[in-house]
Amino acid sequence: MQAYHTEIAELTADSAQQLWEAFQQSTADWPRATPARAELATRYVAFPLWDALLFPVQSLSRLPLFNPIHVSRFSPRDATALKHPPDKAGKLAGVSVHHFGAFFELDRRQNDYLWGRLDGAELLLDLVREQYTAARGEGSAALPNRGHYLREAFDAVLATEQTQLGEVTDLVTKLRRQLEDMTDTS
Repeated sequence: MQAYHTEIAELTADSAQQLWEAFQQSTADWPRATPARAELATRYVAFPLWDALLFPVQSLSRLPLFNPIHVSRFSPRDATALKHPPDKAGKLAGVSVHHFGAFFELDRRQNDYLWGRLDGAELLLDLVREQYTAARGEGSAALPNRGHYLREAFDAVLATEQTQLGEVTDLVTKLRRQLEDMTDTS
């Protein structure tokens, strides 16, 4: 334990000093009497004290966190606006060979990369839409139209990638046809 403590002490001996110097440099051009600078400095200096007090109480009790961290799942299974072409076994080529299938062929890697971008765009837009709905309410008249924004996002991804992903031009063509058929209420 003593050797561990000595090693850690050597590695972290000046870490607080470096952070304080970075804070001083970052706020050097702020007026000294600025309340924001004083508040920021107070929170920086007091964090170890508050953390030492609050962490045990929060971790050993059933008290909710003050700032909970929400998690959102981003999975190709949740992105369903675009359908993979029926001539393929599935959307992602890399799931074969124990999830190393895309490692062996360029077209498989490009396929999975493209689907990752498209699915990511859809899931991000859905996440923003959920937050909007939660803030405004389900019956809000100004709720953004999902299909319109999905089409724009998908079109932007395809336009960006179609020249870079030469091995999947057939897939890009099929996906563009789906965009043409997509309605604003999709």
